[in-house]
Amino acid sequence: MIAQLVIYMVVLIFAISAHEAAHAWMSDKFGDDTARMLGRVTLNPLAHIDPLGTLLIPIAGFVLGHMGGAAAAIPLIGWGKPTPVNPLRWRNKDLANVMVSGAGI
Repeated sequence: MIAQLVIYMVVLIFAISAHEAAHAWMSDKFGDDTARMLGRVTLNPLAHIDPLGTLLIPIAGFVLGHMGGAAAAIPLIGWGKPTPVNPLRWRNKDLANVMVSGAGI
């Protein structure tokens, strides 16, 4: 179970970091340097980890899900710190809105 949890957390942390970095990178490409100035245009997980959403909730859900019974139905979810963007600084705001939002997919 521990090996499974470690693999799950490594994949989750990488996925969350890539997701949030993609939002930051795309926003930067459209002219908003807010995320870059805050050090968020990076794959470094430390810039994107939310202690509750990236660590506590996923680990608790994993452990409870492996206890069996009704707790086994707990979905394994997590989230990172929201990427700060300033839409007022975007060039071509309509396209930027679609691209920045979709960049995290």
